[in-house]
Amino acid sequence: MSATAGQDLREYLLNLVKALKSLDMITEYLRKDLEIDWSVSTLKRRLQEFDVKYYRKENPMDVFEAVLCELDSARKNIGIRTMQMRLRIHHNLLITRDDVHHVMTILDYPAMQMRKKGVLKRRVFYSKGSNWVWSVDGNDKLKNFGLYIHGAMDTFSRRLLWLHIYTSNKDPRVIAHYYFKFIKEEKVFPCCTRSDHGAEVSILAQCQIFLRRNHEDENALNEAHRRGPSQLNQTIESWWSREKKYHSQFWIDELQELQEEGLFDQCKIIDRWCLCYTYLPLLEQELQELKQDYNSHKIRKQRGKLRPDGIPDDMYFFPERFGGEEQGFEPCDEDLLEIDRQHNLDVSLPSPVPLEVNLVCDKWRQEHCVEVNHTNVRMVYEDLRQYLNSNV
Repeated sequence: MSATAGQDLREYLLNLVKALKSLDMITEYLRKDLEIDWSVSTLKRRLQEFDVKYYRKENPMDVFEAVLCELDSARKNIGIRTMQMRLRIHHNLLITRDDVHHVMTILDYPAMQMRKKGVLKRRVFYSKGSNWVWSVDGNDKLKNFGLYIHGAMDTFSRRLLWLHIYTSNKDPRVIAHYYFKFIKEEKVFPCCTRSDHGAEVSILAQCQIFLRRNHEDENALNEAHRRGPSQLNQTIESWWSREKKYHSQFWIDELQELQEEGLFDQCKIIDRWCLCYTYLPLLEQELQELKQDYNSHKIRKQRGKLRPDGIPDDMYFFPERFGGEEQGFEPCDEDLLEIDRQHNLDVSLPSPVPLEVNLVCDKWRQEHCVEVNHTNVRMVYEDLRQYLNSNV
């Protein structure tokens, strides 16, 4: 094995260890992704050779600073398990859950006590396996600022398939673009898709029914997409409360402050441009991190639930280990080309900021040496808004 290949393999193994994958599960991922068939004993030996460990003693100040950074962001309400996963994956701190608990008890005790309260009861739900049903839905919590979130979840594994923010989640082409991009990249489409009633899923439903047109099972053709009230789309619906708690509420509060102070008016085009230029890329990046964190966390066993407990990524890719079976289908290239020919979905969504305005904003940002992040985004928005109002 060359030095470069060895380093790449070490990084691959380290990323799985950071996510606290079991040794048995790592061997499954090695077979799936790299076609490497190692036994657990061989894997243990290789981890020792690469000096890859599940835990290490970290500098306490680094841990405190990382936890403070997370609590000072949209993730201020996350619990111990999610915090541990974020510190391991995003801060490269390979610490134990007990260490996280100790630090959060010191820094975040009131919030930890609040998270212990409340138990939500939901009806029993059953799913046959990965890609049996995809639950798709939009979230309008940021609509007062012209921003909309859309997501999809596999009902068996509860794995988030896509999670995006844009200036619309009601445009059928936008929703179908998310669907088409996923099935083209992952080379799988589900037995069924499920959504609320609404015209925004019309093209997605057409694509799903088209892909299932030659199948003969009970969920083929028009049964391949099911519509119903939100109560029947509970897999993704129930997740939105988590998304608001760990992500949206932070930004809702900040954007409402801009509104109340007269610094944002949705009726003013420059305000909308500035918001999309500064906040939209940052929110999209945070949603992708949120999706990664959620898909790597462990779902605990719940009384009365007929679905498995485990890590969403693991349950999705290896359903047979959790009492399910793969239910999806591989799309053929000819069908994907036909869908793209009819609906033109294999292109990026248009930028909500006109090209000439985007160039002006880029030039201003480069002149001021500004990189937008969650700590300075409001200041950048206000300064850019003032500049555009004076020069555009």
